[in-house]
Amino acid sequence: MGGCSGSGRGGCSGMGGCSGMDEQKRADEQKRADEQKRADEQKRADEQARAKAQADAVVRNCAVSGWGACSKPCGGGFQTRTVTQSSANGGSGCPTLAQSCNTQACPVVRNCAVSGWGACSKPCGGGVQTRTVTQSSANGGSGCPTLAQSCNTQACPVVRNCAVSGWGACSKPCAGGVQTRTVTQSSANGGSGCPTLAQSCNTQACPVVRNCAVSGWGACSKPCGGGVQTRTVTQSSANGGSGCPTLAQSCNTQACPCFRVIVNLELVFRSVCHAEIVSIDVSPHYSLLRTALLGLLTHPRLPASSRSRSYESFCVANEFVPSTMMMTG
Repeated sequence: MGGCSGSGRGGCSGMGGCSGMDEQKRADEQKRADEQKRADEQKRADEQARAKAQADAVVRNCAVSGWGACSKPCGGGFQTRTVTQSSANGGSGCPTLAQSCNTQACPVVRNCAVSGWGACSKPCGGGVQTRTVTQSSANGGSGCPTLAQSCNTQACPVVRNCAVSGWGACSKPCAGGVQTRTVTQSSANGGSGCPTLAQSCNTQACPVVRNCAVSGWGACSKPCGGGVQTRTVTQSSANGGSGCPTLAQSCNTQACPCFRVIVNLELVFRSVCHAEIVSIDVSPHYSLLRTALLGLLTHPRLPASSRSRSYESFCVANEFVPSTMMMTG
């Protein structure tokens, strides 16, 4: 099959000549097959074109989508729609694809407004201050900020009240004086203030001051040899008046002149007392004897010129010596 003979017309001789003829044959067959394929494809394309032409001949109306969202919520916006199928072959045309929307007036946008911060609830140690809403937000306006915050968070200083000493002495005992007191601790950090530091005192009327008054000096108790004279209080001191001076003083301190008196003691005592006297020691009894003697010297029974073995002499003040006595200088 498909062989070739070594003879005949148009024949070929040898193996090489026969092989070349086969290849040519296959090439021709492939060419015919490709041409047939192209012819089939063209046929199908023509059939499709005819079918499309037939389809295009159908009347087709325009079709559109629904309205889209409005471009504004108020104050007049726009909304659109799109063509989903165009009209053909005398079909109805497309309607408008845009229109106005939300034409109502927009409400006024109002932002929240607040007052300034109020006073802090504490001066220190952490307080709170607040503010209030003076206008609420509306129509999409901005919201309100925080309405409370901490304040005065620093530590509080120690509160110190004023302290004072006790009242001092009054400047006067009567008729209105002044007494004072001093601040021993000043107030600080809100502590209580100091009270008054001075006040009236001893407002009662003063009593009348009365000084002591005395009489003049009285007579001296002796003319010589040291006596005493006195004076008396005629008004006592009172209410701080000056005190009384001394009420007695020495006087007549000059020595008295002296006279020697010779006395016969035996005769004196015998005459006066009628007593037998042997001897007498007058030194311990001088004062008593002197007193007795001054009386006896003037006694009427005493002789003016008496003599005896026993005599004693006395020095007496000259004012007491009677003129009848014998005297020696």
